[in-house]
Amino acid sequence: MSRAVHPSKHVQLLDGLTGCVDEERFGFPREVCSELQTIARDEPIWAWASGLTSKLDRFAANISFIRPVMALVVNLGFSFGIESLEKDAGCLAAVGRLCMMLTEESTEFVLATEDTGDFPLRPTMEQLAQQAGWPYLDAKAALDHLDLGTLLT
Repeated sequence: MSRAVHPSKHVQLLDGLTGCVDEERFGFPREVCSELQTIARDEPIWAWASGLTSKLDRFAANISFIRPVMALVVNLGFSFGIESLEKDAGCLAAVGRLCMMLTEESTEFVLATEDTGDFPLRPTMEQLAQQAGWPYLDAKAALDHLDLGTLLT
């Protein structure tokens, strides 16, 4: 999301996202922070996400949801499942578990992802969402959804 917003508006973006987290309108598992450390280490979004600490507890899905996520992965043609790919898959398993948990709770959600298209060695979040029937948006549409669209460049 931070890459969709001009750097001069990052403080406003992070303030807005913090409000959304506080209102439980936006959240993610801690594993997303770990992935951000790799893909956005020098960007303010990584430090912001890492500083959320206990605010992310609500978004930690039970490990028992890994089996349904693995079934989706296998149904997409990745017969080795997600366990053998988890290092390369980043936070895919954790986000998938969260989506499964929210679905089981009948909690409405929209998945925000830029992990789209096709990869030869692992499924994308878009593919998992399509397979499971989860609604999803790209970063710009997600910012609009969170009423932060005025920050877009």
